[in-house]
Amino acid sequence: MSQIKLNDLLGFTEEEMNHVKIKFNQSNGFVDPMEVFKQNPEEVNTQWLFWRNKSRYFNIGQTAVCLLKLSYDTWLLTTIKKVTKELDVLEGINYEGVELPQ
Repeated sequence: MSQIKLNDLLGFTEEEMNHVKIKFNQSNGFVDPMEVFKQNPEEVNTQWLFWRNKSRYFNIGQTAVCLLKLSYDTWLLTTIKKVTKELDVLEGINYEGVELPQ
């Protein structure tokens, strides 16, 4: 079986790929992100994607890709956003971004 790479679907240029980061969201044992997504997609697409603990995950200008784990090797793409602002927040939503229409 031939492999399908994520960028085969997304179609970023080589230059754009240098600025893409993927956030792999999965259950933490208490909360299933898919259940959250079904109830309120924006909670996953903002809070789960842009949450910051101690270290920075994104920088302004990067493209943030949000994936939710459905099973062992199955993931759901929920949004792709360009990071537009960093809020200097720890243990909270630290970034703002705009969804890419394409």
